[in-house]
Amino acid sequence: MTAPFEHAYGEALSHHRAGRLAEADRLYAEALALKPDLVEAHNNRGAIRQMVGDWAGALSCYDAAIRFRPDYAEALANRGNVLIQLRRYDEALASFDRALVLTPGRASALNGRSGVLFKLKRFEEALASYGQLRAADPANPYALGGMLIAAMNLCDWAAVERIAPEVTRGIADGTAVVAPFPFLGFSDDKALQLKCARNAIAELGLGSVPPMWRGERYNHDRIRLGYISSDFCQHPVPLLIARLIELHDRSRFEVLGFSTGLNDLSPIRGRIEKAFDRFHDVQGQPQARVAQLLREQEVDILIDLTGHTEGDHFEILNMRPCPIQVNWLGYPGTSGSASLDCILADPIIAPAEHAAFFSEKIVRLPDCYFPTSYGELPRAPSRVEAGLPPEGFVFGSFNNSWKITRAMFEVWMRLLAAVPESLLWLLDSSTGFRDTLRREAAKRGIAPDRLVFAPRVSPDRHLARQPLADLVLDTSPYNGHMTTSDALWAGVPLVTLAGQAFAGRVAASQLAAIGMDELVTGDLAAYEALALKLAGNPALLKAVRGKLACNRSQTPLFDIPRLVQNVESAFAAMQDIHSEGAPRGK
Repeated sequence: MTAPFEHAYGEALSHHRAGRLAEADRLYAEALALKPDLVEAHNNRGAIRQMVGDWAGALSCYDAAIRFRPDYAEALANRGNVLIQLRRYDEALASFDRALVLTPGRASALNGRSGVLFKLKRFEEALASYGQLRAADPANPYALGGMLIAAMNLCDWAAVERIAPEVTRGIADGTAVVAPFPFLGFSDDKALQLKCARNAIAELGLGSVPPMWRGERYNHDRIRLGYISSDFCQHPVPLLIARLIELHDRSRFEVLGFSTGLNDLSPIRGRIEKAFDRFHDVQGQPQARVAQLLREQEVDILIDLTGHTEGDHFEILNMRPCPIQVNWLGYPGTSGSASLDCILADPIIAPAEHAAFFSEKIVRLPDCYFPTSYGELPRAPSRVEAGLPPEGFVFGSFNNSWKITRAMFEVWMRLLAAVPESLLWLLDSSTGFRDTLRREAAKRGIAPDRLVFAPRVSPDRHLARQPLADLVLDTSPYNGHMTTSDALWAGVPLVTLAGQAFAGRVAASQLAAIGMDELVTGDLAAYEALALKLAGNPALLKAVRGKLACNRSQTPLFDIPRLVQNVESAFAAMQDIHSEGAPRGK
């Protein structure tokens, strides 16, 4: 005879498999009331909470399962994935390690463990762990991409080149899911970038759901904007956009903020909260609840500031809570998602001939698309205070390590060889990164101590030290974005190579907007020649710095009121087209 708890659990499983989550959860609870140590029910309730983004609730369920069965490897692996979402990385790693002791080779635990090692910037271990995942599960769609991104962060170019053909094939045929954001630093093939983004969207398994917005006309007196981000904290996005939010014309626009990420209590978090007319902290709430809130708030235009970065909103966007949904700033490229209607860009980063490589309609601002929010430049430290030797020409490049390619590094080493007593000032990343680049420098006859690694510091302190660089060297195929605007605001010339796709053309856009097109090159040879010319001609470099200082206050790049007007005109045009009933799309 079937016990009552078994009947309830069996019914719960049926509902769960059919996607009737609320009914499944109710029946799991009924089974647990009859048999509290039914660990499978605790685990499955955790999975339901994970599916809706209730991370705290999921963790509670997995903890309950493990209390009753400490050797429950599946629950341990699931618990690790939830702890990653809560950014409790050390605890997540311990949970995955326990699961792997119990069931060596478990793919879900290896995948999670690899990811958390990556979050902890333990890239050498992450590379090895992703390799173990690939060996244990050769068809795993994440293993190859994980290996690629870990190797890129280490500047282990031999490893990158070894797996590059497989990565390209895997993205093209859909068998490899590579994180689209760092992939932009691997390839500027526009078609491949679009396919990479679409693979990531497909892997989410969102499917077709009834839209929450059903075509209603809100007819608000003011256009209601909603900005949604997982990064309203100490992060480049709010640092860049705060002034724009503050300056929106409140006679024409009502401006709402929706934060899906952690509140780090930082000054920029406090500023961004005050900048909005209404600010909603929805961190930890189920995705469907956030979408419902957006619908209830009758947002006319939703601006997603996250894209394919950590804490993405594609599940929310897929529910279509808002009439117009826009991709801007957080991810410099196409989303590959049908749920985003438009992307804000400019004529340089997304010229007309690139339209076929965007899933969104490109809305081009007349100047640079990139917002900034700088105040007075802080006092610069001395060279010694900044960790630099007292003399010598300083080439600077503060981009993330995964943006540095072998070809670019070889140019930099030739510049060091050609400019006596010069040095290369880089942003520190990890021990593995530092060791790799020093070895690579030595191979090319450059003393390793001519590479100086700047520690990561607060944005104000980082900006303050920028003027100590004589010339900034940009990266390609992924340019510096905020690192470019930082340098230009600090008055430091920057040499860039305009690439083939959005992420590799942002520095060119910024330089054009500040009237310094002469610092934009079209290939590596021209890039190297221009950098060498500037480094070897003090009078020329001084003239360029003088022009940059003059242009800073007279050109569009840092003219935020002008950018606000451009953005508002774009939003008003979107609203007009929508109100007239014109179809969205290309």
